[in-house]
Amino acid sequence: MLALYADQATLDCCSGERFVGRPGLLRYWPAKLRGATAAAFVLDEVRQEQDCIRLDYRDYDGSAVSTKFWFDADGKFTRTLCAPMERNGPRSRAA
Repeated sequence: MLALYADQATLDCCSGERFVGRPGLLRYWPAKLRGATAAAFVLDEVRQEQDCIRLDYRDYDGSAVSTKFWFDADGKFTRTLCAPMERNGPRSRAA
């Protein structure tokens, strides 16, 4: 999973926490993967937006989320921004 991210990538979680670089990602991902439910990581929709790709899917606990991904020239994630989904789409968070 970590190989998908650029060295100094940022991950902004739905909870409001920010994880930066490999040390931050190592704090974030293992707990999410260990705590994944049977309903986790089901993909609902993929959309290309102006400067990123947005995935709407089920988070590790089965809740509906929307995550935007920005990429570098090597195709690695430079930033991810997660927001909980509401009935009419993702809840607005500053990009």
